[in-house]
Amino acid sequence: MAPAQAALLQDLLRRESRSLLQYVGESYPWAKAEGHAACAAVTAMAQAEAAAVTRLGRWLAKQRVPVTFPGAYPMHFTTTNFVSIRYLLPRLADDQRQRIAVVEQVRTALPDGEGRTLVQTLLDKMNDHLKQLELLQSNPVPPAVAS
Repeated sequence: MAPAQAALLQDLLRRESRSLLQYVGESYPWAKAEGHAACAAVTAMAQAEAAAVTRLGRWLAKQRVPVTFPGAYPMHFTTTNFVSIRYLLPRLADDQRQRIAVVEQVRTALPDGEGRTLVQTLLDKMNDHLKQLELLQSNPVPPAVAS
């Protein structure tokens, strides 16, 4: 693998491991009883994206590309502690849109192959999750949300 491609994928791995969705998935947003389903849906989305990122990390390790500790979450994420799920949903959707744009750029820069396929899988999940987040904004009591 070319060093430039390895660097792109390492940066993607680090960034997606420390996204706002991952932070919220590890914290506990506040919700009334009827909003618990929305919290569960957000947690499921975070877990699904984390699994896709883990697959990419394992593949990189098999390619003998160093996978380093992603570091701490950005400090400004602490402003999302102890807030309601209704407050978080639009912020999560905005962050998701921005992250999708970056992941699309990475995917475009990669040659055809397994790495690009894994990035595409992550991107597909992210796009699905953006749609779910947008739906949750209008109805934070979802009937069921698929991961």
